[in-house]
Amino acid sequence: MGRLMISFSTEHQEQGVVVLSVIGEVDLHTGPELRSAVRAALTDPQTRQVRVDLAGVSFMDSTGVSALVGGHGEAQERGITLVVANPQPHVSKVLRIVGLDKVLGVTSDSAGGG
Repeated sequence: MGRLMISFSTEHQEQGVVVLSVIGEVDLHTGPELRSAVRAALTDPQTRQVRVDLAGVSFMDSTGVSALVGGHGEAQERGITLVVANPQPHVSKVLRIVGLDKVLGVTSDSAGGG
């Protein structure tokens, strides 16, 4: 048995912004959990933007990328903006390689980040 650890926290902010913070590794085993968490964040009728904060994600494979793409599609169908925030360098590189950095509006909001 390996360490299949991933956790999520959701914070509802002003003006319909939901921040979904992800901590752990997103891979074949945890990707479906990410997809479910994104889907759950999109279901609130007050939601206008879902910000998936990846600051705590140390690894992401194609399963995680697929979860974000699926979430982006669902968000568009609902008229919601989905953005990815604060990816670590490895995750940022993965998103850049597949061209999702522009599609998903990847941002870095960390104070003092660089």
